[in-house]
Amino acid sequence: MSRALADTAEQAWLAEHPGAVVTRRDLGARPLPGDAWTALARAVADPSAPAPEEAREHLHLLGVELPEADAFLFAVPLYNRTV
Repeated sequence: MSRALADTAEQAWLAEHPGAVVTRRDLGARPLPGDAWTALARAVADPSAPAPEEAREHLHLLGVELPEADAFLFAVPLYNRTV
């Protein structure tokens, strides 16, 4: 249901912003590595334990992508009225 609502909201936004670029991240289908953020935090605290390259690539990708976005739309499921 949340995907259908998000699709509707996205289409309404695109109608008002023709030609806008949409980047979709389906974390259900392609989740971010669960240990990426822990590895990055460890690398900051202890430079002798460098983070895996995959974690650094994710950080770089999201670090460039998010600030350049004009809008965000998050579709998350609700379980027992909580995210």
